[in-house]
Amino acid sequence: MHCRLKLSGAGPQALFPFLILNNMLQKIFDLVSANKNVLLVGKTNSGKTYFITNELIPFFGKNGKQAIYISSMNEEINPTKDSIVILDEFEILDDRVFLEHQHPEETPFYSNEYLECIDKWLAKADKIKNTCVYVVTRNKDVEIENIKRISKFSFSDDIEVLEFKNGM
Repeated sequence: MHCRLKLSGAGPQALFPFLILNNMLQKIFDLVSANKNVLLVGKTNSGKTYFITNELIPFFGKNGKQAIYISSMNEEINPTKDSIVILDEFEILDDRVFLEHQHPEETPFYSNEYLECIDKWLAKADKIKNTCVYVVTRNKDVEIENIKRISKFSFSDDIEVLEFKNGM
């Protein structure tokens, strides 16, 4: 006798986003449990913030981990000793030259005012001693692939880059 999971009217492809989501939750949990930082990169409106606030933070809580969610780097950051810090809308400069080459029509790619903000945010991030999940937006596949190839980041050590795809 063969047993099958029956989802009313749904084919096996209906399980795929669910399985990917659970895999992403477990992967991030395993990394932060090993004191590794995570850089989660995805496109605008792909559901990164929804995933963080509605899936990842509750998953951490159910598994005994406290998470501090920072929606903007302009916020005060005072994490408790063992909490995981999630920095949404984070920005990096490690791919700046690549982005400038990809967008020659946008000169300068970053305004001086925005660069000053990023420098302050990166300095603030550098002071965080907790394990972090950095959430970064890049809108082109080539930009995301470039970040995935970066092996060392200026703002933190021991970072694993994970791509967040629409539908996770």
